[in-house]
Amino acid sequence: MELSSDFSANILRNLITELHFINGKIIEEVIRSEDISINQFYILEYLNRNKKTSTTELANVLKISQPAVTQFINKLVQLEYISKNNHPEDKRRTIFALTQGGQKKIKILQDHQVSIIKNRIGAMDKGKDLFLIEGLKSFVDSWNRRNTYES
Repeated sequence: MELSSDFSANILRNLITELHFINGKIIEEVIRSEDISINQFYILEYLNRNKKTSTTELANVLKISQPAVTQFINKLVQLEYISKNNHPEDKRRTIFALTQGGQKKIKILQDHQVSIIKNRIGAMDKGKDLFLIEGLKSFVDSWNRRNTYES
């Protein structure tokens, strides 16, 4: 089925808005019984993907001030989810990384996310669930291939 470009653009805009909203609700549900905030969750996720980061980088990624990042980081250090280390080339800078406790915490959080999503997908009509999963996998693969070529 061929869709007009205006119709497709409107559908995609609505989907993006809905997916963003759904993702926020899933994260809220995941951290509801946890000892971290949404921003701390995003910091843990970012460190899980990028291994090490700085306050400046986190402030840019999260679009919040460096003092706010420092507050979130201090709590995560206190909980022993992340470690603070001096930058190898510039001792004035600090680099953050996940600890083993942080790796365990992110796995618990991700497992909770997966459980929530599996329950929702499980409520879908049979056949549509596989169609959704295969379509999303194809989209992510295509996105990753494109970004690999652009790097």
